[in-house]
Amino acid sequence: MKQVKRAQTYLDDLNAIEAHIIARGDPQGAADLWLQIDGQVDLLADPNHPRRKGLVVLGGGSKP
Repeated sequence: MKQVKRAQTYLDDLNAIEAHIIARGDPQGAADLWLQIDGQVDLLADPNHPRRKGLVVLGGGSKP
């Protein structure tokens, strides 16, 4: 299976969310949320993972 590459900004944002939750007094909740979010990102690489239908972009043209 392919792997999703995580940008440094993704990791920085995820760590900032974790730090915020830890500061509010829930270190276990912060760790659990970090793992849950990162696990969902892993699923993006699985072409067989069921996805909801989203918005359809009409036109498909390139930006001017």
